[in-house]
Amino acid sequence: VMGLNVRAIRDVDGNETGFPIRDVPVMQKPRRSETDSDEGSTLPLIIGLVALCLAVVLVATAATSLVLARMRLLSLADGAALAAAEGFDLTDLHVVDGQVRAELTDEGALAAATEHLGSTPIDGLEEVVLIAAGSDDGRSATVTISAMWRPPLVIWLVPDGLRLEA
Repeated sequence: VMGLNVRAIRDVDGNETGFPIRDVPVMQKPRRSETDSDEGSTLPLIIGLVALCLAVVLVATAATSLVLARMRLLSLADGAALAAAEGFDLTDLHVVDGQVRAELTDEGALAAATEHLGSTPIDGLEEVVLIAAGSDDGRSATVTISAMWRPPLVIWLVPDGLRLEA
């Protein structure tokens, strides 16, 4: 055979056995130039992924902080409304149709809500303001308060602060 080196398979004694084997030259990979290299191309992807993950963690932290501040404010408003609803004097009791009823006044509700907010520790809330306290029907009290929320870490993805109202 032209151009190929053909050799036979031989056993231990030197006798030819089996089919002949051809020595075929092995093709080598072409060498790549330095401009074809993709070395280091994953670094920008890794940096982008780390930045994205960090942004997600910071936004999730801010959102969690906002939800917790809103829950604290609602709890504080509920306590102030309860204090305002129970903040009547014995002189405010009246008998109507054989039943004793307490008549709540706006002034009494405001005084009780203010006293409650003054004596309650306000943790995690800034600039708490009593907006309104009163009684529309003389039987229940309504209290509106607001507070300022600030994120734990200020980043450009979330606002510097929000005014919450409950």
